Amino acid sequence: MQSVAAKDTTLIDGSGLDRGNRTTCAVLARVLSRSSGDGVLTSGLARAGQSGTLTQRMTNTAAVGRVQAKTGTLSGVSALAGWARPDNAAPLTFSMIVNGKDAAESERLENRLAVTLAALPPVASSVAYAPG
Repeated sequence: MQSVAAKDTTLIDGSGLDRGNRTTCAVLARVLSRSSGDGVLTSGLARAGQSGTLTQRMTNTAAVGRVQAKTGTLSGVSALAGWARPDNAAPLTFSMIVNGKDAAESERLENRLAVTLAALPPVASSVAYAPG
């Protein structure tokens, strides 16, 4: 199991609203991987097309009910991190941070990633989707 290095993250406050807060997609993915998509963390996340900040997102797509994620937005920065569950496959962890795009474009990019992951065909192991 990979550790989550403090050197990769700067937290000025716990709200996430301070522009001095910094992290990477890799850090977010490592934190999510520790919960495996079926732990306590998962139960608090929004579901695509069904609940929370994702209620109106990814509706009428393969992601509905199969993507659970946390959204985050500040002016000029948007993020989506969580799990996608393709049919008959283990949850896939993902994390995306978009800088410098308007909110609508960021949301389109994030939705596209999550829908693509949720729609992947089943394979014997989610390792098949990992970077080589």
